[in-house]
Amino acid sequence: VHRSADFVIGRMLGAKSLGLHGIAYEISNLPTTEMVAPINRAVFPGYAKIASDQAALRDSYLKVTSAIAMFAVPAATGIAGVAKAAVFLLLGDKWLDAVVLVQVLAFYGAIGALQTNTGPVYIAIGKPRILTVTSLIYVCTLLPLLLVGINLHSLPGVAWAFLIVALLNMPINLAFLMRELNISLGLLLAGVWRPILGAAVMYGVVSQISYLFGSITDSHQAALQLSVLVLSGCLTFVALVLASWHLAGRPEGAEQWVLSYVQQRLA
Repeated sequence: VHRSADFVIGRMLGAKSLGLHGIAYEISNLPTTEMVAPINRAVFPGYAKIASDQAALRDSYLKVTSAIAMFAVPAATGIAGVAKAAVFLLLGDKWLDAVVLVQVLAFYGAIGALQTNTGPVYIAIGKPRILTVTSLIYVCTLLPLLLVGINLHSLPGVAWAFLIVALLNMPINLAFLMRELNISLGLLLAGVWRPILGAAVMYGVVSQISYLFGSITDSHQAALQLSVLVLSGCLTFVALVLASWHLAGRPEGAEQWVLSYVQQRLA
């Protein structure tokens, strides 16, 4: 899928734009490639063992998705918030054109991270054709939107095309999943709404602080700004998630597992 997108970008916008897109895509999707992919590989054997027990498989899927939302969503959203300082510090001022791409593609990565866990489920229950159908729908919507995005907004239009396709295809993917595992929308949202809310507020706080900092002139300033943004973002996310978890009655979920792990390590 992405190779076909690279072909379109390179053909219509040239090698420089393709390079900018490639760098931005790699940075913005680090949470998916470095955090979510290993989780999905690890849980697949467990899914396969309980594939015949729909209730157990549903429970396992919801727990894994809750954990993915707790770590991958704030990580991806955080990358969007600190994009300017991170790109300046890691790549230099010559790559600042990639900032807007990183910001948009980071949200694309967050949406994708929440859905990557569906693939192992489909394979475990012996229905890989669902993956084929959803992938075909994805390609058929991505390529036309890429052409529209490039004609309207050049390279930033590419990033927006990826994000719009992710938003359009998410309901389709989740509809298949809800049917196969007999999951209600309320049950699906119960384990992910707190980290999503926390990540959204965190992005707002980090973006505002970044705006107050203003332009970046050197690497020392970029490092300072990045440190402040990361710290403020982490504190905001943790505080809001814990507060919403307590207000929700402290249900079983990723928050409880993380706190139990921390307590064990401290002990």
